[in-house]
Amino acid sequence: MSLTTHEADEILLGFARALRAAGVRVTPDRAQGYLAAAALVGLADRRGVYTAGRATLCAGPDDLERYDQVFEAWFGSRDGLPRPRPPRESSVLASSTGLELEEAGNGGPDAEEEAVRAAASATEVLRHRDIAQLSNSEKARLAALFGSLAPRSPRRRTARHHAWHRGEIDASRTLRSSLRRMGEPGDLAWRRRG
Repeated sequence: MSLTTHEADEILLGFARALRAAGVRVTPDRAQGYLAAAALVGLADRRGVYTAGRATLCAGPDDLERYDQVFEAWFGSRDGLPRPRPPRESSVLASSTGLELEEAGNGGPDAEEEAVRAAASATEVLRHRDIAQLSNSEKARLAALFGSLAPRSPRRRTARHHAWHRGEIDASRTLRSSLRRMGEPGDLAWRRRG
């Protein structure tokens, strides 16, 4: 099994993403600050990396408990974590008629490549066929498929506006209201599209 190595920045930014996924508000500038602080203390010092992250990634005391949990899961011992599953043997699929297909090749289990064969459903085959060359039963099936569709046309937005409690300022209503008061300023009128 080959082990892949990751750059230090990749690991630290992955930790910041995991912390964000856990609910801590990690912004890009905090993540950059964490990288700079971890570079200053050195990556060999686990306690220093922990403290640097706690100082730069956490916004308040509410984030500290989650930070500790994610840090332990990310950098701690991997004893309690699930192991990756071994690759399963690929199985040969059966066709839609229920007939089982033969295994690929005659090489048996020592064959270098194992081919997986599958039969497409009638719908999949129908998708790539020319309509002019379809039989009557296939045309009837295609008509039934089109008949089962329920298309909804998009609704157009109207140009009319309605009075509303927020949105854009309704200048004409605001001006009329001000004129009724002999030019005294009043409340702003708002509108939105109907």
